[in-house]
Amino acid sequence: YLALCYGHVIPEGMYIDKPVAPFQVPKGEVSVCPTGSDGAKDFRMCIGDTANPGKDAQTEVKVIAHGIFMGKKVSKVLLLPKTGRRHQLRVHMAHVLHPIVGDFTYCGDSEAPRMMLHAWMLQMPFPTKWGGPRTFVADDPLIEYLQDTPDYRLLWEPPTYSTTTASSPDPTPAPSEDNK
Repeated sequence: YLALCYGHVIPEGMYIDKPVAPFQVPKGEVSVCPTGSDGAKDFRMCIGDTANPGKDAQTEVKVIAHGIFMGKKVSKVLLLPKTGRRHQLRVHMAHVLHPIVGDFTYCGDSEAPRMMLHAWMLQMPFPTKWGGPRTFVADDPLIEYLQDTPDYRLLWEPPTYSTTTASSPDPTPAPSEDNK
């Protein structure tokens, strides 16, 4: 996933290893969030603790660039979830004080034109009888929000992939000096 997050994430990136749990509305308070698809009264998640341990969750964060968006410092990051928990990326980034731009649920941001979280690449390990592994790559919509700003600073270039089909070979990163 690609994301714009508030603040300048350290250039080395980070590895977040924190459990994710369903948010529990404190007693005596009323949730104003809509009912989730599973019938729960609140769809939000939170970092687990001893009273509400949740499930293990890990996210690797690679920093692509630093810049300014809507007058605030931001980082463009590649988020690599190692587990698949509901709202994991959003909860983890908010927990490390770099919430995703436009994420009203976890940082109250209602000024951005959209939530700046984008499923950039999906790799599916289909069996050979279904055509073998496939990779689907989408264009990066976040470039338009950051690249041409005066404070834009590219720190790392992610590998370039292309979408594969059953008849094309597995994708390999395009060679570049940063990826060797």
